[in-house]
Amino acid sequence: MYLLAIFLLGFGIANLFRNLDFVHHVINLVGLTLITFSLIFSKWERLKK
Repeated sequence: MYLLAIFLLGFGIANLFRNLDFVHHVINLVGLTLITFSLIFSKWERLKK
């Protein structure tokens, strides 16, 4: 029950921020971070061999 309330609250806040493109920026940051980490990891794997 508490999880549902927290989820609905978070969803409402996310909807408010979406008007400010907040969610879009967060998704972009997460994507950039994942790409950066994958690049570093692949280079590190090559150096290890």
